[in-house]
Formats: sequence, C-alpha cells, structure tokens
Amino acid sequence: MTIYKPSNTKHFKEITYDIQILDENRKLKFANSPLKDRMFATRTSMNPLVKLAMRENITETFLKDLDFRLGSQKNIILTGYGDTGIGKSTIGTAIGWYINEKSNELFADELVSAHGRTASFSADNICFTRTELLQMTPACIRGEALVLDEDVRGINTGLGSKREQEEMQKLEKQVRADQINFIFLAPPDTNEHVSHYKFEAIDVDYKNGVNRWLLWSLDSAGMNIPVGYCLTPNIIIDGYLDKKMDYIKKLKDRSSTGRSRELLDVTKAIYKKLSKSKIKKTALKSYIGLKHPNYTTKEVDSIVGYYDLLRDKLIEPDELVPDETVGE
Repeated sequence: MTIYKPSNTKHFKEITYDIQILDENRKLKFANSPLKDRMFATRTSMNPLVKLAMRENITETFLKDLDFRLGSQKNIILTGYGDTGIGKSTIGTAIGWYINEKSNELFADELVSAHGRTASFSADNICFTRTELLQMTPACIRGEALVLDEDVRGINTGLGSKREQEEMQKLEKQVRADQINFIFLAPPDTNEHVSHYKFEAIDVDYKNGVNRWLLWSLDSAGMNIPVGYCLTPNIIIDGYLDKKMDYIKKLKDRSSTGRSRELLDVTKAIYKKLSKSKIKKTALKSYIGLKHPNYTTKEVDSIVGYYDLLRDKLIEPDELVPDETVGE
C-alpha cells in the first residue's frame, strides 16, 4: 500500500493533484469489504442526495474552502466518522498536514515574529484522550491543528465526565479566537461538537494509497447534506504508529480489576474528605468531575454508588476492595 509522509519532497497539493488525475482517468479502484461495499451501494441507490454527491469530486473546492477560512483568520472544526480501519485517522492526518502547510504559507513571518516559530504538525498533534487534547491546546499557536482520535478507545469509554464535556465546549469557543483547528475522529456523539463540516470515510484505494470520503454540511434547516466526495493521500506522520501502539498497550494493561481498584481508592479518599459534610449527589458528581476529568460518566456513577455504601454504613472502608476474580 502506498503511504505518504510529510517529509516527502512533494507538497500536499502536488500529491492531491496527482490523485485527481488518476480519478479523472478512472485509474483508482476503491474498496472497503465485499459486504460493506454492497451495503454502501444499496444505500447510495436509495438516497438520491448521496448518489448525486458520489458523482462530484469536490476535493479542490474543499481545499479552497480551507484556504479561505485560514486566510480570513477563521478556525476550522471537522468531525469524522466511519467504520473502524477505513481511513478516518489518515484522512484527519492529511487535513491536519494541509492546514499546517497552508498556515505557514499564509503567515509564517507573523508566527515567527509572535511566537519564534512556524506552525507545526507532528504525532504530538494527534491525541487519543480528551485530557491530552486539553493539555496540548495551550501550547498551540495560530493556524495549528489538533486531532482527537477517539476510535482507538473503543466503545466502553462513554462520553466522559460532565466536567470534561463542559471543558471541551468552553475550549471550542475559546480557540476560535486563537485560530486553532480541531479534527474530531469517531466521537461517541457525532453531534457533540459544533463542526463546520463532517466527513464520512467510505473506502480506500490500497494500491495508490488514496482515501475517499463524503463531505457533509448543515443546510439552513439544520439538516446534514452530502456535498460531494473528496480524495486525499494516505498520510502517516513519523512517530504516530508508535504512539498509537503505546496507547493501545496502556489500555490493555489497565485491566478491569486494576481500574476497579483505582475507583475504589478514589472513593475512599473522597469519603475521608467529605464524610462529615452533607454533600448532595449532584454536587458530588461535579466534585468528582472536577478532580478527575478523565473519568467517564459510568465511572463517576460507580464512585457515587460506592460513596453511598460508605455513607449509609452498609460497608466499611477496609471492606471496599475489588473482586480479584473479575476478568478471569
């Protein structure tokens, strides 16, 4: 499979131009899986808007739109979704790479004057948790892009604590003024973020290393409408795969028993601090979200449940231990 890297001598637009020529000459052969291809063909035949969008290659128009937004000092927020393994990460990386290139083309001198450096895009700009994204954002400068890839986390992590969601919403509003760009991949709720556009990863030409995806936009009535399809190169950033594998390993190492023990220890610490107060459940959840923004809603609810057991004297703190047989 052809893989492109930002270290290649060609710029993004040059590579993309070559891809469009292949598309015009019908040299690209896209595939997902036989069943997924059949499902998409059926869906396309039943939806005239999708059928029409799949006839229109709007890659050049999309890139011009990014140029306009960056040149007008507006930030860009995109949300991507699609099947696991069909190219969301490489699409997000490709867009992030282009935003970085264009930002430096437009105002490199201004960035050097203001920050002592130009915009950059590396594996550090691709985050796998919201906590990491929140930590990375303050260090970003105008024109840079951050990618949050939540597909890696799987389906068991939920939407995050209420506090974390509130911080994300505040962050999205704040960065518009700073012209920092966000690309959210596979968020638990595709409507959670105020996106300018959404993209749906469809399939891949594995031989030529090309991702094909549908671009969606909200119309005046608030409906998502497919605008057309785009083609972008399969981009791999140096260090990205190592970072991803390291994160997956950490997820596997964090066994259910180990996570339960952590939640129980947190519960006992909170109980020790707040046991003499008459804190209400809503306030307790807010307190947990404030102290532990990386916890999911389900984990916060578990801590509240354990806290209730301690508060009602149904169990003693030293009896609050995990079941070591869990996960065997």
